Amino acid sequence: MKITFAFVLVLVATAYGDMTLNEIDSDKFGHTLLDTIMLELKNLPDGALTGPPKVIYDMLIELRNSLMGEQDSDNEGLDRMCLECTSTLNEYKVKVEDLTAQMAADAQEAQSLKDNMDALAGTVASAGAEVERLTFLLEFMDTSHQS
Repeated sequence: MKITFAFVLVLVATAYGDMTLNEIDSDKFGHTLLDTIMLELKNLPDGALTGPPKVIYDMLIELRNSLMGEQDSDNEGLDRMCLECTSTLNEYKVKVEDLTAQMAADAQEAQSLKDNMDALAGTVASAGAEVERLTFLLEFMDTSHQS
């Protein structure tokens, strides 16, 4: 019964035509079909599978091993990319923190410079008033000396 069921499943799988096992496996129905075939074939007693079904079974095992190897390779690549991204992200976080601290220091320095500018503007204004007063006194003294 199981061998008949496996053959029916193999016949349905061949209905996919010229598709490779990878293409069949990438389709949801095809993946389910291949999983079902694998389960049925796995439960067969040793030596019950010969000829073309054995070839198909071996192809399915090879496909499974190939896909698992590809997945492992993909996982390693993704792990490397995650580490690189995490490292880059941490570098940028440090840069942002440094720039934020620098901006705070620059803002404080800018406020200090503004305060100094305001104080100097007051000094310049009072010095200007003093210059005007002294100029007036000099002119007054010159005119009183000349008279």
